[in-house]
Amino acid sequence: MVIALPDLRTTAYTKTTLQRFSSRFDPLFSADTVSAPAPNLEDQRSEVTRAVDAGGCSRADLSPHELAGISATLRETPSDDGSFVFDAIRTTSREPVLIGVRPASAKAQRAMVAVDIGTTTVAVYLIDCRTGEMIDAASQLNAQAPFGADVVSRIESESRSRRGAAADAIRKQITRMIRDLAEKHRIFEIDLLGAAVVGNTTMIHFLLGLETRHIAAAPFIPAMTDAIVVRGSEIGIDVSSGFRVHVLPAISAYIGSDIIAGVTASRLFRSKRLTLFIDIGTNGEIVLGNKTRLLACSTAAGPAFEGATIRCGCGGIAGAVASFSRRRATTQYATIANEAPVGICGAGVVDVLRVLLDDGVVDETGRMLPVDEALETVPSDARTLYEKRITTIDAAPAFIVVPADETTSGEPIVFTQGDAREVQLAKAAIAAGVDTLLDEWGVGPEALDRVYLAGGFGSFIDIGAAARLGLIPRESERKTRSLGNAAGTGAAAYLVSDAARVDVEKVRAATQYIELSSSMKFMEAYVERMAFPV
Repeated sequence: MVIALPDLRTTAYTKTTLQRFSSRFDPLFSADTVSAPAPNLEDQRSEVTRAVDAGGCSRADLSPHELAGISATLRETPSDDGSFVFDAIRTTSREPVLIGVRPASAKAQRAMVAVDIGTTTVAVYLIDCRTGEMIDAASQLNAQAPFGADVVSRIESESRSRRGAAADAIRKQITRMIRDLAEKHRIFEIDLLGAAVVGNTTMIHFLLGLETRHIAAAPFIPAMTDAIVVRGSEIGIDVSSGFRVHVLPAISAYIGSDIIAGVTASRLFRSKRLTLFIDIGTNGEIVLGNKTRLLACSTAAGPAFEGATIRCGCGGIAGAVASFSRRRATTQYATIANEAPVGICGAGVVDVLRVLLDDGVVDETGRMLPVDEALETVPSDARTLYEKRITTIDAAPAFIVVPADETTSGEPIVFTQGDAREVQLAKAAIAAGVDTLLDEWGVGPEALDRVYLAGGFGSFIDIGAAARLGLIPRESERKTRSLGNAAGTGAAAYLVSDAARVDVEKVRAATQYIELSSSMKFMEAYVERMAFPV
């Protein structure tokens, strides 16, 4: 039995919380009421030049449509002396640029948006332009899921027969999410000034309408990795006139702007401590380093930790089993939002497998024992439980995580032999990537001072369970902590802090990418890491 995935618009809970990022408030987008002197015969500056000068900008970046309305807008709220009083809309990256003119308003709530496009989950954060505080957030399963569970599948789908469909899906989803948040908080679309967008390189290529085929085949060359600023209307994010989209830079085809943003948020590049940063998702991106240098690689972990290739798997949505344990002959589980169980998300999968490994139901090779063999090895206080819960599916053993009478579908939620293999392959890829970077640095895992887990999966995972499976070095269990959605935190920081914008460029320049597809060290480590720790 396979539990059907929920509606793709269903709220995902794995990326809605951001870590606090302390820095001087210097927003990427701002709106200030300013005054420009009234024109006269001695002052022949154009209206645009007056607006640029009054707004303290170096230049204007306005479309013909925006220019057409500037005369009326400047004259809408004149002062007693005839000068123009208006709100200057600016974006400040390397220089302040005038991107809009609005009627003067002390009451308008202007907002900007941080967007994190993950292969499995899309998160949008609404940020107040005046304070830098997060107003609200929304997270949904990526609407591209019908085109494939991973980026390569989606690239192949686009190349075969549905060119443009995956790109349209993500653009419409982001636009809808932004509009829904604005409507919820009664913010007019005209008061949405712009966005900072991060994501893996393939997702960004889809968003921008760039060719993706060459990302999927050696030598894995993307069309671009530089930062870019575009009008939202140019890429289908048609939120409001003048809405600007700042796309952060990437490093390679498989180290995207989401990883640069995450490392920026972690600030590991400022520390002397040797730190391991792991973003556990469909692509297992790993960064090792400190203030001296940064090494990065990406492993094809697959979507198991996102629940996509697990028989009863699901994303981090309401009702997903996110934790699981056994006490004597009973089991305990918790679901996201305390809803009735609908499936197992990545964190729950790791917990279930840890219990089965600890009790000997799954051995170090990843083999799940049939009930007669399992009853000879499991703890005596658990025999009654396993006698009832170990079943057979597709001629192979399976474990009933949640009985049928407790689920929303009326069908049991199970963890199968195939699921164990999927997790085994994924954890081996990530562990081997860690080994490869440590070898490149010339140290062992004992040299690590800190380990950061990032991504939606990292928000819920039990660190002890991750170490038990061999996903992270066991020596580092007590040094490990979750950063939640570090990519989203980095994107939000980019919106509110000039220091963060500078740091993004520093991280990119300091990072050396290690390609694993040609690494013998990785291949050897992958085989070695296939077994679960005893």
